[in-house]
Amino acid sequence: MNVRLYLWQRGTAVLLVPMILVHLTVIFYAMDQGLSADAIPRDARIVGICDAFDAMTSNRPYRREMPIGRALEIIEDNLGRQFDPIYGKRFIAMGMDGMLDAIVGHTEPGIPIQDCPLCGPTIVITRHNHSGDHVYCRHCGGEAVVEREGESIRLRPTDRQGEPDHLEPEIDIDLISELVKESAHHLNVRSGPDGMRQIAPPGSARLGA
Repeated sequence: MNVRLYLWQRGTAVLLVPMILVHLTVIFYAMDQGLSADAIPRDARIVGICDAFDAMTSNRPYRREMPIGRALEIIEDNLGRQFDPIYGKRFIAMGMDGMLDAIVGHTEPGIPIQDCPLCGPTIVITRHNHSGDHVYCRHCGGEAVVEREGESIRLRPTDRQGEPDHLEPEIDIDLISELVKESAHHLNVRSGPDGMRQIAPPGSARLGA
């Protein structure tokens, strides 16, 4: 079986699907009902912090990104209400230590999000983009050509608009696969009754044990 496909079907589903579904459906209901933190799955509590931080520190066509320090202050001000206090404090400590600096404003490590002449830093460049590739702003549809020289990346606008299929979001399977592999070292993962890999409760035997 193709390794990337296996990771996508087996590993990524275990990590991402519960987080996304719970984050979108349970966490807001739980907050509205005043439920305790224990009523919100751990994955959703962590994703809620990361998602809010990403939203605050990302550029939008209608506003510039927020400084990291200010985003951390907002998270701190809302610990115990919007954000889990334990994971929130850990996240803030990471930010204070500069561990989030390489994430903010970057598509992936070492590759900053590139500027659209109209919208600001909104154009995603990945390790797979080479000189001459056409890339597009997902906000205004503007087209640009990638120009790479060593570690330097520059975009040259073409003054053309992308077609609808050019503006569809792209899934970076390589980046997701790396996330799954790295996360597996910190998770207790085992095979479930249906053969799918599951995150086991604390204290359970690890996969293959």
